Amino acid sequence: MVLRTAGTGAYNDYLQGLTNAASVETIIVDSQNKANSDYVDWVIRTAEFVWLAGGDQSTYISHWKGTKVEDAIQYVYDKGGVVGGTSAGNHVLSEFVYNPDGVQGAVSSEVVTDFCHETIKISTDFLNIPMLANTINDTHFYERDRMGRSAVLQAHLGSNGRAIGVSEQTSLFVQANGHAVVDGGYEVYVLRADGQTQYQNTSCGNPVVVNDLLRYRLLSGDSYNLLNNSSSISPIRIGINGNFSSFYTPSNPY
Repeated sequence: MVLRTAGTGAYNDYLQGLTNAASVETIIVDSQNKANSDYVDWVIRTAEFVWLAGGDQSTYISHWKGTKVEDAIQYVYDKGGVVGGTSAGNHVLSEFVYNPDGVQGAVSSEVVTDFCHETIKISTDFLNIPMLANTINDTHFYERDRMGRSAVLQAHLGSNGRAIGVSEQTSLFVQANGHAVVDGGYEVYVLRADGQTQYQNTSCGNPVVVNDLLRYRLLSGDSYNLLNNSSSISPIRIGINGNFSSFYTPSNPY
């Protein structure tokens, strides 16, 4: 079952060939009224795999939060089904959701200059996927230089928070035990804090300064356990300092 708020059924043939599923269907749910439809609720609940398409995650939150669609997606996950998504559909899987909600998407070079930049908006209480607790997802990661913005988002979550950034043409396949493996041509990044991490300046109206944030760079075949933060690879430490135009330490944090 493919869910989206705009677009076409173009995913159907692609996912049919990729998964050899018995059937693939797309439903465009572009209003709360449709999201509370008994038919839509029933169709989602009968699915074994729910795929959330790309688009604008703000519309997913505004149209689906608090509706039967939200409950039905959660039901599929809770019964042992598969829930996944790309781009906007990936954003809404984590406990914390970057939700631009009508403003321009956050850009690293801008948000590092102000911890409470107008483009930083975070929503909660959509899906409940325990292995993505205390997590905020990001997408198009390397291609759009989102390391800085994800570091700022992670700082908003605090020392127990974690950011997971997925680059294009790349996936993170997660099993029920939290074991996650990267597949694809590019990288998945994980940002998290430990006792050495310093949130030196995280106050509204001021440039963001964070030191010694752990950065994991996962390539195809590399693994990361989302339940205990263990990994097959070792992290490096990075920092951001919004007081400077070259705000990354090291200069290339990728």
